[in-house]
Amino acid sequence: GITGSGMLDITARDGTSFSIDLSGAETVSQIIRAVNENADNDGRVTLSLNDAGNGVTIKDNTGGSGAFLVGGDGAVGLKINTPDIGVEASTVRGEGLNFAYITNNTSVASLNGGRGIGSGTIRVVDGFGRFEDINIGASVRTVGDLVRQINSQVSSEGLNVVARINDEGNGLIFTERDGEPSGGSPIRIEDRSGQVARNLRIAGSADGTNGENFISGSFSTVVEFNAGDTLDDIVRKINQSGAGATASVVSDGGSSTPFRISLGSRTTGSDGRFVFDSHGFDLGMRVLDEGRDAVVFFGSSDPADGLALTSSSNTMDGVLPGVSLDLRSASSDKPVEISISRDDAAIEKAIEEFIAAYNTVLERIDRQTRFDIETKERGPLLGDSTMRSVRQRLVNNSQRPGIGLAEQFDSLAKVGVTVGEKGRLQFNKDSFREALANDFDAVRSLFDARETESTTQQFVQIAPGVSVLQAGDGEFIRLGVIGQIEETVRQYVDSVDGILTGKRRSIDTQIEQQRRRISTFDQRLDRRREFLERQFLGMERALAQLQTQQSSLFQMGIQM
Repeated sequence: GITGSGMLDITARDGTSFSIDLSGAETVSQIIRAVNENADNDGRVTLSLNDAGNGVTIKDNTGGSGAFLVGGDGAVGLKINTPDIGVEASTVRGEGLNFAYITNNTSVASLNGGRGIGSGTIRVVDGFGRFEDINIGASVRTVGDLVRQINSQVSSEGLNVVARINDEGNGLIFTERDGEPSGGSPIRIEDRSGQVARNLRIAGSADGTNGENFISGSFSTVVEFNAGDTLDDIVRKINQSGAGATASVVSDGGSSTPFRISLGSRTTGSDGRFVFDSHGFDLGMRVLDEGRDAVVFFGSSDPADGLALTSSSNTMDGVLPGVSLDLRSASSDKPVEISISRDDAAIEKAIEEFIAAYNTVLERIDRQTRFDIETKERGPLLGDSTMRSVRQRLVNNSQRPGIGLAEQFDSLAKVGVTVGEKGRLQFNKDSFREALANDFDAVRSLFDARETESTTQQFVQIAPGVSVLQAGDGEFIRLGVIGQIEETVRQYVDSVDGILTGKRRSIDTQIEQQRRRISTFDQRLDRRREFLERQFLGMERALAQLQTQQSSLFQMGIQM
């Protein structure tokens, strides 16, 4: 912002000098009006936004040939101050003012072009090599929440790192704490899971130690070009920079210089707007399309009566239950009426997918429990009672009527889903369509009805003196056929107390027991091997001694 006196001292090129007090202006618009409408100025200079829209430009309108001088605290704050001798130009373009748009109250969901930062675990490593893993979850809603959680955890572990919003107000910065010894290594931040650090643009290492030991996660990206760079080089650098825009080379079909650079946002809607600043270098850039949100008036074409709905894309979800609206074109005066009809084709497809999955399960069970009389080939699960039970219950549930269904369609057979050879389900579309046309609600209840009657909660003792409140097991008073199959499957595959889960644990336990037995046998064999090796070594030594004695006796015999 503008500090100090806030005075803007100007000497126009015709030699006229005057000062403008900007201390009372709070916005850029107010600053521009204060300069352009100043009585002493009287149209000699004009202040406006620069070509990038991220700063201001001041222009001399006098037509004089003298030096153009702009100074004072106001000029410094606006980054349009000239040297003390002025400039031999009529226009002074200010650099980007780095408008602060991130505060402690900024929602993390609005960062990264409206895509948010996601969730995951980041690791912060200080200059001494000490690190802390920080889990960023749904409880982090604002930038302030994020900064507080990071600082709380790194401080409790004694790390010499502190996080805050950077001075430009466009990202986070991680530095060493003032007054504490500096580490000998650069600060480092990395993603352990998820992409939180990457989305905050803080993943990586500091450039050095001491004064250079900091990581700044600014959402502003600077891309440097060389004089010899081609269009392809520029496009590659922009795309590799991680900025919120993508670049490509397009041809306008011209014969001399047909190739152009096109920049587009990675995000749709108003969240995808970005500022491109070439720092005064004229690249001939033009705005072809500004990012805007789609706006629809729901309920009435009159803005005074309708409800304004916005979306960053041309698809709106949640306007009507179970309905997504795809916006095709703008309509200025004629309201659009939407008729919602039932998608019978999608319903039939879902049933076909269910039947295919059901039959696949039966086929796999039959293959694993098979016995070929001619070849005597056996399946690995032949005779397994659990597999027989699963198969039998699935087949029974597919033929059993739904629970508590008072409608005319209370079984799958009545809507065209019948049991064929080897228990496989078959689908008669004509019968199903006839049932839908006759009573759609009854058919829907047959498939998705699910209603329970809750029983009274009660305290259950889980240990001496320890009781917990346990919800009663509600019984189904209405349950469709698909619901019955789901409940049967749940009893087998539940990750906590499912029958197959228990069996897997039992098999895992048996495997572990066998491994322990093998380990015990290995240890016993090792001990036995050591014992036999010691015996063998002792026998070899005894044989060696006998051979020595035999040799001595032989020598004695010769001498005698």
